[in-house]
Amino acid sequence: MPGRILPREEARRIYERIVRKRQDPALLEYMGRGLFRTSVFPVPARASRTVTLRYT
Repeated sequence: MPGRILPREEARRIYERIVRKRQDPALLEYMGRGLFRTSVFPVPARASRTVTLRYT
């Protein structure tokens, strides 16, 4: 699924709104210096999810 680049605050609001609706969102945040942080919902206990990031 393609993503959109948004201002941090707007992206976080959209992510939290989707979580409240119990849908399956994901959020990728650039933290600087090549560091990214992901938020993926839901991940059940003892389960794992794979996140693949491709960019150019």
